[in-house]
This record gives sequence, C-alpha cells and structure tokens, in this order.
Amino acid sequence: MTRSRGITVEGVTRRGRRCHLSDHTATLSRDTLESLLQDLIEQDQFGMLGLTQGETLSLDNPRFTHVQLEGRLYRLLVFRYHAVIEEF
Repeated sequence: MTRSRGITVEGVTRRGRRCHLSDHTATLSRDTLESLLQDLIEQDQFGMLGLTQGETLSLDNPRFTHVQLEGRLYRLLVFRYHAVIEEF
C-alpha cells in the first residue's frame, strides 16, 4: 500500500518568514488549505508569538486543536513555522 504525500501550501508570515501547511490526508482542496494558512498567518500562529502560552514559551511542543473543514473533522498541529492537518 502506497501512502500519498499529501499537499503542502506555502506562505509568508507578517514578519517575513516562510511558513507552510501540509495536508497529510490528501483530501482537502488547495483553496481550503490556502485559506486556512492565511487565517493562521493573520492570527499570528507562527513564530515565537504563536508559541507563547501565558508567560511561558514552549519551543519543542506543537500546539494542536481540531478543525472542521469541508464538512469533516481534522487534527491541526502547529509547529513554529509549519502546520499539519491529520485525520481525527
């Protein structure tokens, strides 16, 4: 069984750093991924600001949540400059 590599879209944070979003499920449209990446950028979810939790800065652990996209529920992991969509 061969696993699909999925789709990755790239963007630039408001501070000029490259960031990207990878769909490991290979089920979402490129338009949906680009829209989600833009939302993450606008919400400052990437970089050092995205890693702060109150007064604590966590560099090694990703943050995760669940999102509903195109009628399905997915897990969203956000690292410093990379976000990943996985099956829930």
